[in-house]
Amino acid sequence: MPDNEDDMEAPVTRRELREEFAKFEERFERKLDEKLDEKLEQKFTREFTVFRREIDDKLAEVNRTLSVELARHVNAVAELLRTEIRALGENKPTLTEVLETLPRRVEKLEERVFAPPKRRTPTRATRRR
Repeated sequence: MPDNEDDMEAPVTRRELREEFAKFEERFERKLDEKLDEKLEQKFTREFTVFRREIDDKLAEVNRTLSVELARHVNAVAELLRTEIRALGENKPTLTEVLETLPRRVEKLEERVFAPPKRRTPTRATRRR
């Protein structure tokens, strides 16, 4: 290119023209890449935000469903346990009943434990001797 780049009337060679076009093409591609990256980033952010919102909504729905289902099962197990505990308690005497019969049961135990030993009667084998 000529020394004076501002002179619009000066002739240029093909080589100079190609060099200028190459520089222009590089700047243009770089600018296009930057714009494309910027647009892609915006689109990705927008799409990701929508996707995240949808996932959060689905997870909240699943959470509610599982909570209701879990509560149903817990209530069923609790009712079953109440029934089992009630069934166990129906056949057993109350504490008051147990305490009322305690003195008589203790007397029976004492009679058996502290009673004088029974006299043995001879068996047939001992009589022959």
